[in-house]
Formats: sequence, C-alpha cells, structure tokens
Amino acid sequence: MIPPLFAPIQFDDINVVSVNLDQNLFSIGAGNASFNLSGTYGGISFSIPSAVSTNSGLQTGYQSLASLSSFGTSSTPLGNLNLDLDAIAQTVFTYPPMEYKYNLQDYIKTDLTQYGIEANVDLTVIDIDANINASVAQQFTFTPTDITVDLTSSTGDHLSGQLGEQFLFSTPETGNGNVTINATYTIDGVLRNQTGLVLSASLDIKALDLGIKANLAGYGLDWSPFGGPLIQGSLPNGGLLLGSPLYL
Repeated sequence: MIPPLFAPIQFDDINVVSVNLDQNLFSIGAGNASFNLSGTYGGISFSIPSAVSTNSGLQTGYQSLASLSSFGTSSTPLGNLNLDLDAIAQTVFTYPPMEYKYNLQDYIKTDLTQYGIEANVDLTVIDIDANINASVAQQFTFTPTDITVDLTSSTGDHLSGQLGEQFLFSTPETGNGNVTINATYTIDGVLRNQTGLVLSASLDIKALDLGIKANLAGYGLDWSPFGGPLIQGSLPNGGLLLGSPLYL
C-alpha cells in the first residue's frame, strides 16, 4: 500500500477573540439622580430618598383593643429648600459681609503663580442656613377587631369564644386534682399602610472658622488655627416636624 502524501491535519479549538463587556450604564440609589439649582441666597434640590426605617409603638385604646403603629421617615429627603439667612440679611439690612476670602495675588496685584507662590485666607464670621426638607413618611397601623380564644383541657373539654367571655370546664371525676388548660389566641384585625410626605425644618449654624492655605515652591500648607469652626451644629437636632404627614 502506498502511504498518503499528506497526513490528515487536525486543528484544536482556538480562542481567536474573547470579549468580556461589563459596563454599568447608570446607578440609581438614595441621594443619586439628583437635581440642584443654587444661587446667592440659597437653592433647591431633589434626589431619590432613602428607604424608610420605622419605629413601633402601642396606642392605648379606650374601651377597645389597643392598636399597634409603626412610623418613620426617610433619612435622605426627597426635596430640600435651602435659604442662606446671613446673605439675605446682608442684602436687606446692608450688613457687612460675614464671609471673607483673601487672595495674596489679588492683594498685591501681582501674578505670583508663575513663581510657584499661592496664599489664600478664608474667614467665616457666621453662616446660618435654613433648611426645609420634604421626606417620605410611612406608617403601618394594625387595628385588632377581635381576639378568638381556643381552649383545650386535660379533662377532654374543648371550648372556643371571644376574649373576655366566661368558659366552664368539667372537673375531674375524682372531684379533685389538677386540670391543665392549653390556650390558643387568634387576633383578627386590619393592617393599614399609609405613605406620604412630611415637612421638617432646621437651622445649620457655623461661626468663627478660619482657614489658611499656602503653596511655596511645591510645599503646601493647609492650616486651621481653631481646628474647624468654633461653633457648628444644627437646631434642633434631627430637625423639627412641620405638622402631620400628608398621606397619599
């Protein structure tokens, strides 16, 4: 037999091109997809609110069963209206400015950046902002209508009825002894879910803040003599609810 001139050629699997495309086109979460519009005297913003975390409480009922209520608001507001009160007061009453920004370059009228020199001083005497937030509010209320009791005794009695009714059981045949009663309670009621908006207000105060920034030939300085504002906080803490929530 004459052997073939060319032996069969076998190709193994070859991965010529491998493409793994994973691209996050957009991300939506609490605080994302926001809209902001700001100006000299404040601004307004909208964003996706955070999830609502509720706290439960028992509501005492008069001549009726008590209701269980759980209420909470979103920590990230749906909308915010910000008013710069000190800027408004400065314009209306012609007060001197409460915030100063000094640039060494502007002061000596010379461009020092070409020599690698920069120096800035920021001073805030007082800064007061009023904030009105619109947050998502949610309330769950469970109102019981009746409680059914199912009783089974060791003597073989099986009784059922409403809580508060009188139940009569058979006594042991011997006339004395122990009787064991197992009780099962079933609560019927109405669960209500309410979702809406609630308004809250707060004052953000910052006073006596001094910051110095300098750059000399690549050596930088960022210094605050007070370590930040001497007075800073929000009144009241956590905000003040403006009335009851408006449920949809």
